[in-house]
Amino acid sequence: MLQKNKIKIGWCLDAHEHLLAYDEPKKLIPLKDNSINKKGYLSCPAVRAYCEDTYVVTSPFSLKIHFEDYKDRFEIKPVYPFSSIDENKFKEFITVEHPSTWRNSNTLTMQIPSPYVFFSDEDVSIEQSHSLLLSQSKMNWRVIPGKLTSTHGKDHLTGHLSGIFL
Repeated sequence: MLQKNKIKIGWCLDAHEHLLAYDEPKKLIPLKDNSINKKGYLSCPAVRAYCEDTYVVTSPFSLKIHFEDYKDRFEIKPVYPFSSIDENKFKEFITVEHPSTWRNSNTLTMQIPSPYVFFSDEDVSIEQSHSLLLSQSKMNWRVIPGKLTSTHGKDHLTGHLSGIFL
């Protein structure tokens, strides 16, 4: 059996204001298989291997968003009580992409910046995706997957959490 070399990846937050709100990345530990015969997908060696090098970066807030399309403009705003972010902070925080980049006219694309900065002395790639193995929320948006790459620590691996309305 081949022994994998472990690569150390460091991380920090890019602004002092985020120190109290954001948690450190945590290793993804799949839930216990509670299927009747204990042979469900959570017992599958391939699923377990996939999770081996996966870490979870959680959000300090919940967010459900309402999108209103008017002829000359559109509005997005948080829906309460399902959102835990102040509406003024929400407006500062969210970047809506130009409508020409949307999948269609009523499916907007927006970005939520992430304060996490990842770095390594090795060539590494870090992928962003929605974790299908964690408890799912009923929010009306999803993470757009992506991959960030750094070569021998020359670049910091930074990224944005992007959401798209369903």
